[in-house]
Amino acid sequence: MSLGQLWTRLLCMLLAAFGMAGCAANGAGKLGRSAMFPPDVGWPGGLLVGAGEPPLWTSVALQGFRSRWRVSIRGIARDRIIVRIDETSRGSISGTYIRYWKGDHRTDLRERRSFRVTRKQLAELQALAKDRQILTAPRQGWTLTDDEAMCLDGEEVLIEAVDAQGYRAAGANAQCTAPAGLLDVAAKIIQLSGGRGLGLIGR
Repeated sequence: MSLGQLWTRLLCMLLAAFGMAGCAANGAGKLGRSAMFPPDVGWPGGLLVGAGEPPLWTSVALQGFRSRWRVSIRGIARDRIIVRIDETSRGSISGTYIRYWKGDHRTDLRERRSFRVTRKQLAELQALAKDRQILTAPRQGWTLTDDEAMCLDGEEVLIEAVDAQGYRAAGANAQCTAPAGLLDVAAKIIQLSGGRGLGLIGR
């Protein structure tokens, strides 16, 4: 067991001891709601926790994987979209598409399915991110902690990626502050899933 894995397990035990959200025992190393993202990524993790999504920034996120990508979209529209693409250590590539519908008093799961991604498609996504200079640094763009940049009628978009180079995240508001390149990469991930969600980011 690595030092990072030991730290994760100790954190899980500590959270459980104080009656807080603990950790699920799975290969993704899922933590509680407060640890879905690094402390400096101001993004609410509740929806992803409810969807059973793993945190991608922890030391165990790459166990059994070469790379993982995820786009999350939320905002004033009723749709909430989560799309994740996983490349395993053996080279197989698959994706998960999740769509929630936010009603007046509850959030309902409307669609959850798997999809396939070819090696060529993943290479195109990686090339697009490089060309648009997205995910070139650990943290890029706007996060929810920056109140001055928030649109009143916008959709917040967060793109995450983790591979041998580490964890990176890029976030923005689709209507106000998002660079076109970030939206291009988000749109590419959604297109690969074959699901709806492009309208949320104006694509």
